[in-house]
Amino acid sequence: MKYHIKTFGCQMNKNDSKRISSYLEKNNHTSVSEMKNADLIVINMCSIRQSAVDRIYGLIPKFKKIKKEKPELKIVLTGCTLKKDQKKLKENFDYILSKKALQQWNEFLQQEEWDYHPDPRNEKFNSKFNTDYLEINPKHKNSAKAYLPISTGCDNFCSFCVVPYTRGPEVSRAPKEIIKEAKELINEGVKELWLLGQNVNSYQHSLNGDEINFVDLVEKINNLKGDFWIKYTSSNPKDFTSGNIKRLSQFEKVTPYLNLPLQSGDNEVLKKMNRPYSIEDYKKTVKEFRDNFESLSLSTDIIVGFPGETKKQFNNTVEAFKDLNFDMAYIAKYSPRPQTEASELDDNVSEEEKERRAKILNKLLEKQALDFNKKLIGKRMKVIVLNQKDKLIGKNKYNKTVKFPGPEDLINNFVNVEITNASAWGLTGNLEQ
Repeated sequence: MKYHIKTFGCQMNKNDSKRISSYLEKNNHTSVSEMKNADLIVINMCSIRQSAVDRIYGLIPKFKKIKKEKPELKIVLTGCTLKKDQKKLKENFDYILSKKALQQWNEFLQQEEWDYHPDPRNEKFNSKFNTDYLEINPKHKNSAKAYLPISTGCDNFCSFCVVPYTRGPEVSRAPKEIIKEAKELINEGVKELWLLGQNVNSYQHSLNGDEINFVDLVEKINNLKGDFWIKYTSSNPKDFTSGNIKRLSQFEKVTPYLNLPLQSGDNEVLKKMNRPYSIEDYKKTVKEFRDNFESLSLSTDIIVGFPGETKKQFNNTVEAFKDLNFDMAYIAKYSPRPQTEASELDDNVSEEEKERRAKILNKLLEKQALDFNKKLIGKRMKVIVLNQKDKLIGKNKYNKTVKFPGPEDLINNFVNVEITNASAWGLTGNLEQ
């Protein structure tokens, strides 16, 4: 069978799609670039934001058109999918399969009729089918950048987030599995290794009676042979300690880039979000990172228009944004998600006001990002070359995009670049002679 995978959502979902691809190819399936040429279409869905769910509905007319021409076509829905979304979408899919049962997919796909409930929290499902799909090596294209999941799921139950309901409780992978996969990626030429988890820095695993935490794991990866960088996402402020921050700064392969979601700069809103830290705690953590990492690049996640967020509370976020001097941010307008605590609250901030608040932060971000990037002009720095369009495109240790002229054979390698110009969203330069 020829298959096509369409992926929505975060880097974890994208990595999951690579594991699905690897599994299918081991079972004699061949990848095709267009849905219309496939015998099997896999939609790796994300219920985290309504916009992603809406895009699935937008694909349904296309499915129906292909089905008319190819009645034998099979369409699978998988991913981070809420029960509510599964129920609404099931009539438009032949199968709804859990990624946690990936090693049984071939068995499921041979069934003429599908009536099995795929929810991985179902007791029957767990006992019969739930294997560790992360043990399947992902199909890794020749690339200098790779994502390595170290955990999956989440126990935090932030009031706006559906991850605990779609991915289940947090589970940390065994260190030996992670190290094995890291070695394979490094041997394949990966130069930038991203450690992934919904709450990546709460990683915890027992090894020979000893507890291995996130920083212990990073140290083990840092000590592997090879020339590569270590980055990680997404971390939670509650799980960093002063000692761990200092240890992280001593690992030569860990880059001075930190994504640390704040979500709001107002303590009352943070409490309603069930975020277990205050703005004062957050600022203390950032100060410790900046004391230990030279020229830290600080990225964050912010939600504007959370239910009940007043203009004064939003202004507290604006002030925090200025004080913390973020040079990258992912700014989202709140939208209620089923099953979450926040969905029971009155979504009383208008869409127009959410848009206004997002624009204020984005404008502020543009200035702060430009200020950060301008400081890099004239510097010579190491860049990992990822692809080429009109110029070579790469990333530096601060996770900034760098464009510069050069030959195609430098792709997937480290090079030294002198930075000559900066914008808010990237840098340009020339290869060091």
